[in-house]
Amino acid sequence: MLSSKTVEIWAFPHKNLPKENTKFCIPSQFLEKGILLRPDVHWRIKIYPIEEKDIPRAPSWIGQNSQADHTRGYKFVLSLSRDIISYYIDKVIHKLTQDKVDYNSIRRKNGLKGVLFNSLLTSDFNNKCMLFISSINVSSIFCFPVSEVRFFYYDKETVGEKIIFSHRNLYFQENFDFDKINDVKFFDFIQNIRSELIEGPSTQFSRAFSYFMHSIANRKIRSIDTLVWSLAGIEALVGQKGRSSRYLVEQRLQVILPELTQPHLLQKFKNLYDLRSNIIHGAESVSAPFSRNSESNDLQIIHFGNYAQCILIHLMHKYFKLNKYNINFGIHIKP
Repeated sequence: MLSSKTVEIWAFPHKNLPKENTKFCIPSQFLEKGILLRPDVHWRIKIYPIEEKDIPRAPSWIGQNSQADHTRGYKFVLSLSRDIISYYIDKVIHKLTQDKVDYNSIRRKNGLKGVLFNSLLTSDFNNKCMLFISSINVSSIFCFPVSEVRFFYYDKETVGEKIIFSHRNLYFQENFDFDKINDVKFFDFIQNIRSELIEGPSTQFSRAFSYFMHSIANRKIRSIDTLVWSLAGIEALVGQKGRSSRYLVEQRLQVILPELTQPHLLQKFKNLYDLRSNIIHGAESVSAPFSRNSESNDLQIIHFGNYAQCILIHLMHKYFKLNKYNINFGIHIKP
């Protein structure tokens, strides 16, 4: 049940995901230990399966008309101890003092909840949970294909704080040989660049991971999002800043991913790259939404988007195994 002494995020799968599907799970190491709220504190976010008795009734539950399966899911729960509240009040006061804002006047106007939950605590909590969900979907490929995420502060759902994830990644089927990587170590790898991801990615890997997060989570998911963001991630990892060249990207991809030397896979990449470029530059013929031909357009874009996402995840695995956030390819290839 929701508590007035917790902040929580609830994550649900899509209704179309079969209940016997083992892909909707969280690695057991995290279920046992939870995840640290911040790298410099000892407070942990606990993760629990959502039970039917947990589901609130209106008016606590905002928006009943969802494509998510609300009969199952996982919740991320941070219990608010006095230590946590004191820690964040100090941080808020420090920030307000820096900004030359009167803390006492804000507290009189908004109360303690307003001071806390419109500030650094919820920001840290939300960012950590979103980074975690994205991280495990890379390390254990789409083990946790979330359809919807809801936010609860002080036992009430926060209006407007709902993120819809693309369930299209459920159809992620490509014949790449992915080596198993350690979920905990990969999450540590992500946490090392947490501040950079939040404030402004600068390394090749952090830019690519940020683009990956955009490819799976958005306020309004469209079929083009996965393709555009995933290919942007690929270019961040193997492209060259300030230079857009499919030939350059192809050559570097074949170096770091030898699988792509297979003619049919390479041709598929060329096709998706050209499709993305044509759409972005207004050269692709795409039928209007809801028209008779729009469904076939969408299926093609979804298919290429999934393929681009597959390549992007494969590349991020390679960077992780090399323990690199930047790779200097050392040569400039001219077409």
